Amino acid sequence: MRRRPAVARIERRGAHTNSVNNISAYLDSIQIMETVHIGQSQFSSPVVVFCAEPSCECEIYARQLAHAWSAKGYPTYEIDCTKTPKDELLTHLRHYCSEVECNNLQRPLIVITSLMPCDEALAQRLGRLISRLSECNYNFVLTVAPEASQVLSYVQHPVIIHGSDLVVQRAYLSSFTDFISFSQVESAFAYSFGVPQLLRPALEYFNRHPRHDVPIESLYCLRDAVKKHILDGFRDSLISDDKNMRLAMFLLGVGTLEDIDKAVGKSCGDIFASLCDAAPFYNASSFDKTFCCAYLFNHKVLDGVRHELASYAQLEPKITKRCIELLLEHKEYARAIKVASLFCDEQTWLEVALGWPIELINAGEGRVLRDAVLQCEDNAHVFERACAQVALRVIDGKYETAQQELICVPAPLGSRQTEIYYQLIWLMEALKPAAYSSDALQDKYHQNDEHNEKISAVVPMSPYAEKDVKEARDLPSQSVVDGTYELAHALYVHCCVKQHLMRGDIKKAFAELLIQGVPSKIASVTDVLLAIDFTAVQRFASDHVLRAGFVLQERVTEFAEQTDYAFLADRFNAFCIGLDALAGATDQLSELERLTNKLISAGLQLEAAILLVCAAVQSMYESSRLQAYVLLERAAKLSNEAMPFLSLHLYHLQTALDMCMGSNDTKAASLAKIENPTSSTCVEWLLEKAYLKEESKLIVAANRLKKYALPEVMLPLLAVLAKTCGELSSSLVDAMPAAWCNKIDKFTSDRRDMLKKHESDLLLADAKPHELRINVLGELAMYVDGIPVAEASWKRHMAKNLVALLAVTPGHSLTRLQATSALWPDCDYAQARDRLYVTLTAARRAVSIENGGCPFICTGSGRIWLASEYVTIDMDEFTHACHQVFSAEYSNKQLLEEVMNVSAMYTGMVCVMDDVLGLSLAAREDTGKRFIDLCLLGAYAALSEKELSRAEWLADRAYREDDLREDALRVLLEVYVKQGRVADAKGLFTKYARKLSEVTGLSPSCELKRLLQSIFVRFNAEEGTDDMNHGCGQISESQKEATENSKLIESTSIKTTSKKKSVEELGTDNKVSDSDKTDQRMRKIRRNPGDKGDGEGLPTAQAS
Repeated sequence: MRRRPAVARIERRGAHTNSVNNISAYLDSIQIMETVHIGQSQFSSPVVVFCAEPSCECEIYARQLAHAWSAKGYPTYEIDCTKTPKDELLTHLRHYCSEVECNNLQRPLIVITSLMPCDEALAQRLGRLISRLSECNYNFVLTVAPEASQVLSYVQHPVIIHGSDLVVQRAYLSSFTDFISFSQVESAFAYSFGVPQLLRPALEYFNRHPRHDVPIESLYCLRDAVKKHILDGFRDSLISDDKNMRLAMFLLGVGTLEDIDKAVGKSCGDIFASLCDAAPFYNASSFDKTFCCAYLFNHKVLDGVRHELASYAQLEPKITKRCIELLLEHKEYARAIKVASLFCDEQTWLEVALGWPIELINAGEGRVLRDAVLQCEDNAHVFERACAQVALRVIDGKYETAQQELICVPAPLGSRQTEIYYQLIWLMEALKPAAYSSDALQDKYHQNDEHNEKISAVVPMSPYAEKDVKEARDLPSQSVVDGTYELAHALYVHCCVKQHLMRGDIKKAFAELLIQGVPSKIASVTDVLLAIDFTAVQRFASDHVLRAGFVLQERVTEFAEQTDYAFLADRFNAFCIGLDALAGATDQLSELERLTNKLISAGLQLEAAILLVCAAVQSMYESSRLQAYVLLERAAKLSNEAMPFLSLHLYHLQTALDMCMGSNDTKAASLAKIENPTSSTCVEWLLEKAYLKEESKLIVAANRLKKYALPEVMLPLLAVLAKTCGELSSSLVDAMPAAWCNKIDKFTSDRRDMLKKHESDLLLADAKPHELRINVLGELAMYVDGIPVAEASWKRHMAKNLVALLAVTPGHSLTRLQATSALWPDCDYAQARDRLYVTLTAARRAVSIENGGCPFICTGSGRIWLASEYVTIDMDEFTHACHQVFSAEYSNKQLLEEVMNVSAMYTGMVCVMDDVLGLSLAAREDTGKRFIDLCLLGAYAALSEKELSRAEWLADRAYREDDLREDALRVLLEVYVKQGRVADAKGLFTKYARKLSEVTGLSPSCELKRLLQSIFVRFNAEEGTDDMNHGCGQISESQKEATENSKLIESTSIKTTSKKKSVEELGTDNKVSDSDKTDQRMRKIRRNPGDKGDGEGLPTAQAS
């Protein structure tokens, strides 16, 4: 006879069952923090759902609830959806139902963790099955993600616990004042919003640092938790276009807190305000609440925050796409591609990258474009991919290859593809090498009276593209600058300027820049190199446009063979440093000062002047006028000392750069048509007349300009031009009003005082002792005088590994043979020695101080070492602190406090470098053993003081560091037993035995088995005593389980030679009190820290 399905039989049997207490009645037994419980027993549903939000560690609470249920003797089952396919989920449920029916179990609990999104049919079947079983005295605990909530719509009356529901009430704060003051608890509560995951680390921090009363200090330990809580503020969905627009404005940096409050509610604005108050913690010098959200999205220090926000942005793709559209409208191409790469899928990222190829190159994001071309499929984005490939060939200097590939570019369709094609054509014209130019290398004094001459492109094109491009390439500049194709016009102007420079007509070239006004990075980089030597432009264009951090020595040598300037031929390295500065190393003044002082100390005044002029160009195009003024002043001073700098070409270079300073402010206004100056164009009018030497206008210029005030923004420009440009300076001074000259003189004196103060500050900085701090615990990081060493400073990968290798080596010293053998084991000694020399130079340069020196890395007598008086290493500090704890005599309470403080210094294992794996692993193993011994020493002290929570925390950290250490397992088992968690002790021992057998092939030692057996026997005796006191003659289920566990352990133990001897040993062990055992083990750890001892480390028992 066919049996009915298990679920149907359970439904029929449950229909006649009386109602009993369900799982929601045990919610108040979940302890979210010490002495603080959820306390939500008003619910009466057999289904409890924890919503997996960032501020809710739902799986922990679900397991606590299951533990409270199983402690009452009810059966508990768990299904982990991350390890169970969706199709087998219903099969597992039916299997558990059959087991419950066969064993006649009462009130079973089924825990389903990490429930992921599923199709509607499966969600409906699962929800209805849970509802039917819940009516038959089944209980369920579910942990679901917000996007998987469709299952809950089919469950009848579930209890849903959100992250914001698990909040510590203010009334419970008095229970945390045992170790810290109430004001500190209030501060922690205010900054953590009462969320347990935020409040717990704050209390631990105050407990370790009781003297810090400043509320902002609590944020130093809340970084990771606050990042998670940001998402909780975004829980309300942003659907309306108005909200999307406000959030997008905030990401652009033009929104206000009012916008973000209206978008996602007041609580989110408060969170951002708190993050603004914590600006020093996030290594932000200054930023206000208006740009807080944009700062979080774009600052490189906050990668973790962007990752957390990215997980939310994936839930709201409309917001992200709208943000990208607005960024592209505002010409923020670099930020747009960042948002696309962080928050969007690969398809959207490719659309943004390939849809704006020339703009990304101009914004310094050429590497992103290279990645997009490599990842794009052949049949997708055909036109955009072809144009991007041609543009990359051009900036790499492979012009002939670019010409050949341009012929295969498809015809443009639509306005956007047409614009890309125009940009590509003029990019090729702007960066065309001199050898391909039809009128290259003509007489440099050749004059052309036609200013708006037409420049026809000589780029070979396909027949269908020639007609489309002919109209644009044959138009003069006045017709091209119509606002339609802005970047194409910038490249067109650059092409015109290049043609003038190739003829040697610098006057017309930069008069063109003054008239057109082109703030293009491509123009700023290539024009400077063009004035030095045009043949070198294409060889370095790729590195500079893409802001590379280095220039290869082979390329410098190739440049030297082709250059005509003898004064640069013998100074490759110095010129390479100047190119590095041009590529972006001058973002920090300290880096520029270091490079300049290094050149001057080597007697290279000429190269130092070139470096300062290059940096001044970069500052001009970034509108940093004051910084450009200071740099040009120093360059002029050095040029007087270096006679070769008076050569004609470099004199033209400096004069041209001086005039470039005003190009960004002309805004494409045609100054040639301005006959009468105004208050806004008076300076530009004067510059144009003076540079073009219109004597008739300059004679009356002073009378015409005296009614206008000199604009403050133009003051640095005129100060430079009036002092450093020879004949041009004289013409300007004669044509300016007296009030302008007086104002310039006062400005010049103020700037000189500023330079003197800057030099004195540098001298004071040099007088202070410098420090290099190396952190090797957790993640590798280095700090010079408190400033992190940027990743771009490491020109060679092995340079960073060399410093890290010295940090983890005992004594921090290596011979040359040891260093070369560790870094390049496969090379012969001669080749490795040459590499070591280059790597050592790169390492010293990366960690050098402001004046260019490096007192941290020393060499001599065939050895390399770190200077101990200047270098501090966190691993050494931790080792020294551990030694003090092991050697000092403390009481148990003092010892526990010292262990807690020292354990906070251990932020993680020693970082392992793949290139020097052996030495890194040795340092990691030694430090890990020391940390485990420290935790065990503290755990024994905590057991003596009966502080079980701290003992568990320390023992658990020791066990997690090395889960095969038997002494760590033993301490953790003792803690579990004293806490009454026998089930956890059994599970921990089983997990340990299984892993020990898999890894080493051994079984646990006899001593550990006897210890666990005595635990179950003692637990059995205590349970039996309780049953006798209650007059119960039957053996409880827990007694049966303990007896079975005891038999199981006894059966798996190794047979000894004499059963009597085992009993005597067990009796001898029982005679020693627990306190005496603890004292003996503490003395043993103090005598031999790091020594595992007999039965304390990896067991030496027989093979299983």
